[in-house]
Amino acid sequence: MKLRTKENGWSTYDFNNGSVTDFAIFAIQAKHDIEDMLKGSDFKLVEFFPGHFYFSGFVVNKTNDKFYYFSIVDVRYCTHWYDDILIRTAKSTSDYLGGQNHFYNFPQFLEGLKEVSSHEV
Repeated sequence: MKLRTKENGWSTYDFNNGSVTDFAIFAIQAKHDIEDMLKGSDFKLVEFFPGHFYFSGFVVNKTNDKFYYFSIVDVRYCTHWYDDILIRTAKSTSDYLGGQNHFYNFPQFLEGLKEVSSHEV
């Protein structure tokens, strides 16, 4: 799968110029990429929060109603955001503390969710 974020060069884009407009476009494309990755799987994006140069959200496993939190770091200060997507278990869409942190690269988001869910008790 070709990711819009990759095709447009976002994985290596320098956000240090502080362009809020560029980040807004990037966040929208990242959200669509995540939704595309999850199509046909047991997971569904239920919340997406574009922050100030970061984004986060929640995914639910449709088969067991378990939640997972994900986020990226502030892209202005961390050029390796593409390789460090945080995924962890959550009790609900308001649980920002959740379980143990796991990190995956952006194209492996779905595989990361599957792996984290397979280790759940």
